[in-house]
Amino acid sequence: MTLIHPRATIGDTVTIGTGGIACAGCVATVDISIGAYAQLHVSCTIGHDVTIGSFVTIAPGANIGGWAEIGEGTLVGSGVVVLPRRRIGHWSVIGAGSVVTTDVPENTTVAGVPARVIAQRGPGWHLESDHERIEQVYTGGL
Repeated sequence: MTLIHPRATIGDTVTIGTGGIACAGCVATVDISIGAYAQLHVSCTIGHDVTIGSFVTIAPGANIGGWAEIGEGTLVGSGVVVLPRRRIGHWSVIGAGSVVTTDVPENTTVAGVPARVIAQRGPGWHLESDHERIEQVYTGGL
């Protein structure tokens, strides 16, 4: 099932995968491919000919320029601007308010204007469990 709010504007040539969500005020123009379980939050805009991978979150007010590629699992923060023809690698994080002027490698966190690398993670970092640390917090071990 895909959920599209009645006040979302989704072009006729936009495909959204299973479990995708398009919130009120978001605009997805034309020739856009959006993967499964992707989230387009309030008032984000997606330019033409964009590819968005599965499990991507586009936060409120983010603007994605035409021909951009957003890799699987990426978080694009609130108010981010991704310039046209930029590629953001899988499982990356773009900090709120950033302006992406160059391509972003996989597993990378960038922030700022222009966006700069602030953290790099190894492949599969998103699969790791932090249960032991969480347990320590709740039992007073930290």
